[in-house]
Amino acid sequence: MRRYGTMSKAVLTLLLAIGLAAPAPGGAGSVAAAGTAAANAIVDGKPVVFAEAAPVIQAGRMLVPARALLEAMGARMAWDPDARVVTATMQAAPGAGTVLKLKIGSPYVQRTVTDASGKASANVVKLDVAAQLLSDSTMIPLRASAELTGHALEWRQATMTAVISQPEAGAAPEMTFKQYGLSGELFKLSNEEIETFFRTNDVRARHGKTKPFALSVPLSLVARLKSADMGEQGYFSHDSPTYGDPFEMMREQGIKYRSAAENIAAGQETPASVVAAWENSPGHLKNMLGDYEQIGIGYAYYTDSDYRSYWTQQFISS
Repeated sequence: MRRYGTMSKAVLTLLLAIGLAAPAPGGAGSVAAAGTAAANAIVDGKPVVFAEAAPVIQAGRMLVPARALLEAMGARMAWDPDARVVTATMQAAPGAGTVLKLKIGSPYVQRTVTDASGKASANVVKLDVAAQLLSDSTMIPLRASAELTGHALEWRQATMTAVISQPEAGAAPEMTFKQYGLSGELFKLSNEEIETFFRTNDVRARHGKTKPFALSVPLSLVARLKSADMGEQGYFSHDSPTYGDPFEMMREQGIKYRSAAENIAAGQETPASVVAAWENSPGHLKNMLGDYEQIGIGYAYYTDSDYRSYWTQQFISS
């Protein structure tokens, strides 16, 4: 397998110093020890009975059984044991409502809201505590449960009671968790890929960019192909012996764009380290601060490859 000299893994990155402005064809961290909590919840004036499991406190957040709380809010619950994903569907009116998807061990949520006209908008939301399976129950943060479903929450400390209710007419409860636009099925991506996306938008915010990227799952799967190809084929370059240059690759994989760019990296072992390396490189940072609309993040890991970890960011505007 070809090697690349003695360059440090921490700085092994290359730059695609061009963007393409041409029409496309056809257009987990650690948590504190858990403790049980004698908490109560009242939803729309009715007490919620947590019969399957008691609420617990982790990392300063109260976790409650998802099924009991969300069903009390009117949700229909579904569990996919293979994907370890729980889906809560709430119908506000015929054809309108909210669908939440949470994955065990992931702090990320796919939230899709459909309005009365039938228009759907999807977001990826980052919680500060991951959904967890405790005592055979899916546990989720109490506050997130209310915010994600559009309910208002009042916490009464004296009685350890959460009062959850429909907001007043015309009022929209504040979302205190980070959320960004999303296209595609979120849980086709790994936690590493999603975390890299959030950290990339953090970079944009630090540098004064008010418009964040939206996360494209289809584009991320193309970026993952690029990262995997580098690991499998033993090269580190924007030009792939399998797929050609990034622009050819995107087109061949069905991605339509007006302008596009790519960043790659190898050797960094975490989303934090790879985003920091890109941020500290002027060419890579230029792409991260560019006027693109969507980003795809691809991560691949090969123990017997030169650099083990391979990362790709692909940016597009349509």
